[in-house]
Amino acid sequence: MSRFILFTASLLLSVSMMAQTPSSRPAHHRGESDKGKCVNAGKTECTRSDSATMNFNRAEFRQKRKEQKQTFYIEQMQLSEEQKTVFVAMYEKYEHELAASQHEMNLLRKTDTANFTDAQYNDLLSKMENVSKQQTEIRENFVKSIRERFTPQQVFKFFSCEQSYKRQLVRDFNQQHRVVKK
Repeated sequence: MSRFILFTASLLLSVSMMAQTPSSRPAHHRGESDKGKCVNAGKTECTRSDSATMNFNRAEFRQKRKEQKQTFYIEQMQLSEEQKTVFVAMYEKYEHELAASQHEMNLLRKTDTANFTDAQYNDLLSKMENVSKQQTEIRENFVKSIRERFTPQQVFKFFSCEQSYKRQLVRDFNQQHRVVKK
C-alpha cells in the first residue's frame, strides 16, 4: 500500500508538471537552460523544488523516500545501532520480494482479456489468487522473522509505523499541493 501511495504521489507530481504549457514555465523548467536557475528578469532566483522540475529524477526521489521511511521506522521502533542494521537488511529484502510479487500481479492485471474464454479467465484468476497468496506468505514470513529478532513492543510499533507513515505521506502531499481558493 505504501508503494502505491508513493507511486501515486510521484505520478501526480509528474502529471501536474506536464499539464502546464511549456511557455508558462521558465526555460529551465522546460529543460532549456544549462545553468538550471531562473533569473526572473534578473531580480531573483527561482526557489523551485527538485520534484517540480522537468528533470525530475525518479530514482533519486524513490531512494530519498526509502531512506526517510527507514529512518521513520527506526526512530519510532527505538532500535539500537545493531538492531538498525538487522532491521534495514530484513526490511529491504521484504520490500524487494513484495515489489517483485506486486510487479507480477500488475502484469496479470494488464493482460489483454478482449477475446478470453471463461476457461482463460479462470486460469488468469487462479494465477492472480496464487500471487495474492504469495504476497500474504511474504508478509507472514517477514512478521515471523521480526518477531524472532525484536521485542514485542518494537514489533507492535512497526505495525503502528506503517499506518503512521502512510498518513504522514498523505499529509505532506496535501500540504505541498494545497489549492488556494479565491
